[in-house]
Amino acid sequence: MKRTDGFDARRLRPRPQRSWGSRIGLALGLLLALLGLFLAGFGAASVVPSVNGDAPISLKDIARQAAREAERVAIKEVLDRVHWNRAKAARLLQISYKALLYKIVQCGLVSQDAEPDKPKEIVAS
Repeated sequence: MKRTDGFDARRLRPRPQRSWGSRIGLALGLLLALLGLFLAGFGAASVVPSVNGDAPISLKDIARQAAREAERVAIKEVLDRVHWNRAKAARLLQISYKALLYKIVQCGLVSQDAEPDKPKEIVAS
């Protein structure tokens, strides 16, 4: 005779699948955590302002700067992965194309194949 010890197989249920939104949120959280570890280990001095006696340290400014840096790293990584196809990168990042263009300029990222601005030639008629 088998002993059951209170185990009932009928109570086992498959784990519900997570939505894509929660997976992306989890991936972004992991990215931010890794960035925090990176900054803590190799470059926290560049993020945290120097303390000068009574000078106030704004935690909001530190968080804003860290978020901006994390955003820049993520955008650069995705753009490199899709060979600077900005439309595809915008879809992967789930933002509009126009927002991606704005963030590329805001972060100071420049396309690999962009030519330096040539002066416009003026043709006299």
